[in-house]
Amino acid sequence: GFASLFRNVKEKDHAQLRRRMKEYLGSNGTYYKYEHGTLLLTPAQQAWILALFREFGYEEGLAFEHYETTVDFRGGNS
Repeated sequence: GFASLFRNVKEKDHAQLRRRMKEYLGSNGTYYKYEHGTLLLTPAQQAWILALFREFGYEEGLAFEHYETTVDFRGGNS
């Protein structure tokens, strides 16, 4: 989830950070699926989100609620 990322975010930045994340992730519904762990973020998505928070000046406490290692057996390019 994203709650820990937003823990130290100033009130004035909340709405804009959420809006940018929703745009990046695709929609309100998709955002909430990622927020609640129904969908898992890829390492690239995690990096983008952390870079967004850094863009707003946040450096400390940037961690997601849960990390999971998975193996993609579908093949293709890595």
